[in-house]
Amino acid sequence: MTFRDLVAAGASFGCALCVGQSPVLLKSGALTFTTTTEGFRYGFRLDGKTVIPFSMSAGLVLAGSPVNVRPDGECATARYVFSGTTATGGKVRVTVTLYDHHAELMAEPARMGDEVRFVTGGAMPAYGLADHAVEQKKFSTLSDKHFNTDVTGFADDAFLSGQGQTRLISNFVIYPKQKFAEVLIDPTAKIMRTSGAEIVQGVAHAQASVALHYFFGTSQEIYAEYQKARKAAGFPVMMPKYEAFGVGWEAFGALGWETNEMTDQESIDRYLAEGYPLRWILIGSGFWPAWPEVHETTSFGLWDHQKYPDPRELLAHFHDEKLKTMLELRITFITTGPYSEEGVLEGYFLTQNGRAEVFTGGWPKLP
Repeated sequence: MTFRDLVAAGASFGCALCVGQSPVLLKSGALTFTTTTEGFRYGFRLDGKTVIPFSMSAGLVLAGSPVNVRPDGECATARYVFSGTTATGGKVRVTVTLYDHHAELMAEPARMGDEVRFVTGGAMPAYGLADHAVEQKKFSTLSDKHFNTDVTGFADDAFLSGQGQTRLISNFVIYPKQKFAEVLIDPTAKIMRTSGAEIVQGVAHAQASVALHYFFGTSQEIYAEYQKARKAAGFPVMMPKYEAFGVGWEAFGALGWETNEMTDQESIDRYLAEGYPLRWILIGSGFWPAWPEVHETTSFGLWDHQKYPDPRELLAHFHDEKLKTMLELRITFITTGPYSEEGVLEGYFLTQNGRAEVFTGGWPKLP
């Protein structure tokens, strides 16, 4: 029986049936994982129905080369460990663990820094990606007259938060029609592609391990498993500060760059006097010293005392008005600033290949 025949048959397997030759099968509850040893082409079935089809090329790609796998040790219930190699000499250990509504694929490359891609067949529609979901005109499969948040067609091999509309991002993607979702939990730059033909998640430069999670079932079951995986990875879901869901005021939105102690207070008090139920305010837009050598370094409680002569009195005024008050901070430092040299020596900045990385963006103009 070929792999395609086996997948199509949807036979009922035991809790964990491991076959020394290709294909390899694992099962937990209604969830079944199937993979070939050649190319590690894998897929999932739920309640006997194909949910995630396998890629026609390769399911795991290491440093640009498909990975072939062989069993590594004995099979445990709903868990399997593989040793993987590529035609170019790359090596990787892969562990697959199944739960009733959750599957984890853990890749541990022998050489850190290699690119790792997990690939399956495609699915649509797809929802998620946080702020990227509002940029539909770049990749929407529908006409501009029918705006929607389907992210089918999205592709980014350097998936990071950015400027403009994509400051808040997530590589969590849910496919409600097929009843699954997936997310690769990793703090580095990621690879994210989703289409009707292929779904890819990976990392540009792998660390010691790369963990891809799949969740299955109803939306409630999927999000419950997603929350567990986040918590286990050190990203717990925190209770929100409910004041932040009320009406708020931001200095830049109200005043642009023309902010000072007087303009902030006059603007906020005017909104309150006109009956707007403000619950929080956000002060930014240049409260920091306007010294060219400091520019936007705002993480040290520095104020421009010409524009803000008495910050404590100003904040006390807003607290008397029962307003939750926040200050905007920027995390970029110009390379010639008075704190940058110390930050480099102490290892405070993001690094690339062991050295502090220098970025150039739209603002500030200086690197």
